[in-house]
This record gives sequence, structure tokens and C-alpha cells, in this order.
Amino acid sequence: MSCPGCGFFNVPGSASCVACGVSLSGGGVAVATAPPRATAMQKRMRQARMAILGTGVALDSVRPNTAFLLLALLPGLPQTAQARHSLALALAASWAVLAATGIWLFGHPLGTLAIGASIGIHYFSAILPWRPAIAKLGRREAAFVSLAAYAFLAAGVYFPAQRFFQRFYLPVDVLNAEAPPVLRTGDRVLVRVADAGTLPAVGSVVALRMGANSDGIVLDRVIGLPGDRIDYSKGEWRRNGTVLEPEARPLAAGPLPDLISTVVPPGHVFVWPSVNLRVYGAATPGAALGLHPLDRLVGTAWRISAPFGRRGPFEQP
Repeated sequence: MSCPGCGFFNVPGSASCVACGVSLSGGGVAVATAPPRATAMQKRMRQARMAILGTGVALDSVRPNTAFLLLALLPGLPQTAQARHSLALALAASWAVLAATGIWLFGHPLGTLAIGASIGIHYFSAILPWRPAIAKLGRREAAFVSLAAYAFLAAGVYFPAQRFFQRFYLPVDVLNAEAPPVLRTGDRVLVRVADAGTLPAVGSVVALRMGANSDGIVLDRVIGLPGDRIDYSKGEWRRNGTVLEPEARPLAAGPLPDLISTVVPPGHVFVWPSVNLRVYGAATPGAALGLHPLDRLVGTAWRISAPFGRRGPFEQP
């Protein structure tokens, strides 16, 4: 406080001025040292925040330990173990909505973004109980623990889930092909993976690998199965002597020889790669070009996942 006589600033609580000796007991000014009281709305907001984040819960008896590593496999479960029920519900619900959106949009870029966001929420749920301990570590150690937690989730949850889904559905991009209205350049087709040795139906659009060790994939219609006689001449395709209707022929015209006549051998299907000849154009058109071993069969086209305007079931005859 300031001295009323000389203006010298004295330590609050002094009985007299240290500079001139004037008594300060009658001229002192009381200074409020406590912070202003919160309003009713601020108190309600503080209580809501404590309820959502669980900061009002005593955690001494439920500190994270090695058991939390297993709890982290499910979003929100570590928070449930810490009695932070509101936060656990919010994390679990957000993760479930994003994961379901990613599965529904599987194969579409928006689905990839939704899966990425769900992984982020899962990671936050797993690492949150350990944040007080991580805060005491150095920067390098904290980064290592964070990466280890992400790797734990990737190896324990998301990589196995991806491998599981790819056993049933595989996205195939149409990079350079035009077979309207069935296929267009830029389409992403989800292929229903076939079991080994499964024969596709005649007329179905299938995915076939171009070679045993090739990543190139043919998407085209099955014309013949083992034992069928396939003939082509004068612009007409025949299966066992019957002229094929346009909806049962290859997807696009493509380059063709003047004459094709062959019997499909056992363990093969006849699929004329009409679209992909424009991509893999080095192959010489001939009967052998349409014969594909069954072990190269990936599966049957199921639905178009991208672009969004063409999203929907893949039309099969």
C-alpha cells in the first residue's frame, strides 16, 4: 500500500511507513486478493465438464497398468474402468458411427477418411489413461510410447480386420476402360472374392489376374465354362452353337481376330478381355487369349463403390 504522507509503497500489512514513519493503520486500502466468484452458468459448465471428462473422479485406485493394454483394444473400455462413464460412452459412440460409415462406404475415399477418424478416436481412448505418466517422460520417450500405442492398435485390431474383410471383398480400380453403362474409367468395383475352385456363372462379370504373378486384373463377362464350345465369326459370338445376346457378350467390342473356335478345357473359363486389351495391348488376339485358369479367378463383381454418383449394385444379367 502507498503511504498517504510521502507516497512510498509499503508491504501490505505494515503498521507504519518505512520511509517517513507515518502510521498506516488508518489510511490503508483493503485489496481483494481472492479471485472473483464464478457465475451460476460458469459453475454449471464446470460441473458438466467434470462429468464428461471424469476429472472429478478419484483415480488413485484405478491407475493404468499392464491390464489397460488389453482394455485399450475396445474404444471407451479404459475410461469405463476408470469410472469415467460419460467420456467412455462418447468415445465408443463416436468410434462406432465412424467405423460403420467407413464400412458402408468401403472402397470409397470418404470411407477411408471415416476409418482414419475412427482410428484416431480409438487411439485417443487408448492413450488417455497414460497421459499423466507420459507427461513426466522426455520428448523422445513420449514419442516412442505414443508410436508404440498406435502400433499396438494397428497390429491388434485394424490390420487383422483389414485382412478379414479382404477375404470377402476386394476393391478393383478401373484405370483406363470404357464399357458403358457397365464400366467407366474411374470406377472402383468391389469384387466378392471367390473360394478356390469355384466356377462362376455364365454371363457374370468376374475379376481375373492377368498372370500368376501379375497385379493386372481383367474385369469382363464369363462366356464359357469347362466343356463349352466357343465360336466367334462375322461379329457373332456363339456358345455351344447358340448365338449370344448382347447382354451376354464381352463388355466392349475390342480388337478381335476374324475367327475363334475353341473348347474350354477343364479347370479354365473363357473370358474375352475386351476392355483390358486396350490397356494390355501387347497380347495378340487369339483363342488362347480368352482362356483363363480358374486359379487366376479373383471373384465376381459385386457393386460400384466410387464415384459417389455411380455407387450401387453392379448390374449382373
